[in-house]
Amino acid sequence: MKKISLFTSGIVLIFILVLVVLISLSVGAAEYPIEKVWNILTGHGNDTENFIIFSVRLPRIIADILVGISLALSGVVLQAIFRNPLVEPYLLGISGGAAFGVVIATFLGIFFYVDFLFFGLSSVSVFAFFGGIFAVLITYYVARVRNTTSILRLLLSGIIVGTLFSALIMIIMTLTESEKLHGILSWLFGSFAHSAWDDIRILFPIVIVCTLSFYFFSRDMNAILFGEEEAKHLGIDTENLKKILILLATLLTSVAVSVAGIIGFVGLVIPHVVRIIFGTNHKILIPFSAVSGGIFMLVCDTLARTIAMPIEIPVGAITAMVGAPLFIYLLRKKKYEYFT
Repeated sequence: MKKISLFTSGIVLIFILVLVVLISLSVGAAEYPIEKVWNILTGHGNDTENFIIFSVRLPRIIADILVGISLALSGVVLQAIFRNPLVEPYLLGISGGAAFGVVIATFLGIFFYVDFLFFGLSSVSVFAFFGGIFAVLITYYVARVRNTTSILRLLLSGIIVGTLFSALIMIIMTLTESEKLHGILSWLFGSFAHSAWDDIRILFPIVIVCTLSFYFFSRDMNAILFGEEEAKHLGIDTENLKKILILLATLLTSVAVSVAGIIGFVGLVIPHVVRIIFGTNHKILIPFSAVSGGIFMLVCDTLARTIAMPIEIPVGAITAMVGAPLFIYLLRKKKYEYFT
């Protein structure tokens, strides 16, 4: 694409994001025209309106965007490392491991919140991160045979590990007190219903740091698409690169899971679509996938909380309805031409 086309496309995506934010702020049990929403945002609302917009909807919307960015970029990075568009956090077992960590923290009643520099750290996020790390280590260990890791073995290992953690979660849920069980179930299916500003304080700095780190390694990811041997000839330490990027992707996924639960297919759908439209250059793919992921998650969550009011549909069900057909389409393809 020409620079003017990319610039125009970027402006259009940002405009769409702002428009979707305003629409999402306006809809719900209490509906407001977009003009009224703008007036409230600029300080001309009453106490009730300010509470609904600033304390209920706005933190949820920001969490939507940050989680969408996290899952989309994790998909971009993992697909680059393993050179396969079918790889995403959900399929590698990272989401399942992170969810297991959160359920363990909830079951044991381990809750703490620590202020660290300019952001906070919760026990749920810590347990989710180590659960995700544990899952990806198991997946990688099972898939690695004679110092090689095939994509097929990696995908199968991820599915097995994810299934294992799902079974462990089910066992823990049967032992969980009934008052905690409803919250765990709601969270497992994917939900932003309890998103608050404390979640933003955890998500925002991690998303910013990981996004900038991914962009810094975008040249290396471009090189590794042509094969590890070619990347090594360019002076890239591919093993260290994979470890760093997998660690960052796991961190992003785990924090997203700790806030919103298990939400699959975002890391599959968004990178795939953006790659087809804008190409495989990660200097373009990373920022465009980030914005697109934020838009996609915000649209899905807005639909989840409005299409069956007052009942809220799990947002994971909405993303799966979009992602599952695309996943089937990818499996049916014989080649993935956009990786060559």
